[in-house]
Amino acid sequence: MRIIYFCSIKNKAYGGLDVIFRHAEILKSLGADIRIYNTKNVSILKKIFYFNPPRYKSSTINLIHSIESINKDDFVILPEILVSKYASYLNKKNINYIILVQGPFLIKSEDIIYYYHACLVLGTSNLIIKYIRKLFPSKNFPPLKYIRLSSPVVTKSLKKQNIITYMPRKMTAHSKFFIEQMSKTIPNNWKIIALDNLDHKEVCNILNKSSIFLNFTDLEGFGLPALEAGIYKNIVIGYTGLGSDEFFSMPIYNKIDHGNLIKFKDKLLHILELIDQKRIDYKAVSLQQKRLALYYSKKNEIDHLKQLYNFLRKIKSQ
Repeated sequence: MRIIYFCSIKNKAYGGLDVIFRHAEILKSLGADIRIYNTKNVSILKKIFYFNPPRYKSSTINLIHSIESINKDDFVILPEILVSKYASYLNKKNINYIILVQGPFLIKSEDIIYYYHACLVLGTSNLIIKYIRKLFPSKNFPPLKYIRLSSPVVTKSLKKQNIITYMPRKMTAHSKFFIEQMSKTIPNNWKIIALDNLDHKEVCNILNKSSIFLNFTDLEGFGLPALEAGIYKNIVIGYTGLGSDEFFSMPIYNKIDHGNLIKFKDKLLHILELIDQKRIDYKAVSLQQKRLALYYSKKNEIDHLKQLYNFLRKIKSQ
């Protein structure tokens, strides 16, 4: 039995790809035979696999080069964005497939039939699970499992600096306008850094030193950047995209109504003032950070994937 992840990569990596490779590596450590199939170009994986290149280069995960090599003993894990392109083929070949939903708002109405033919549907947040249950109320829907994501492990906290960070790939035009305006407004002792074209280790290193993270996001299933910023004890200001609602609470998280740039600006200036005047309750921040780290721990993620692996083995043994 092989577990084959499909992913689609053009010329850059993204958060959903990070999740796929992390899950693949965990499943491999549990004894699973793992393959990765890039539907665009296998060679591109080697160029942009930015979040853990050493383990990739040591070939801990094997790539497959042709969809024709997949057989009936395999399980294919399809991201929701690839369902319309590949589910029909897999269904005709009687190949078991699982749908991994990280972006529930990307589910197309014409793909719904293929969800009912899947042997399992996975979701990576509480919002996704609730959304799918509303979208597919039928009792004939396949089993639905929640795979909790994990946050980084902070081994050493660095001294906080007057740094504000954000990710320009999120809501690009919107965030660009806001950052241009705020660059002229914030006190001179503060600077804004864009987390762009960096590997995951570099991003975490900056978040460990920064004090504020601006969260720009449209609708999404789960907000890993916001979670990671909170784990590094940044005060996070911005939109939840709905998917981050499950952890977006004070004192770390300051929710802004989507698109309300005036409230966004006022909240940022207020937080800057509190930090400059040393009025942030960092004891409360530390308590919330510990709760987040415990809930979104690597152990919980591994436990969920172990349950998935055992479930698949049970199907094959029947």
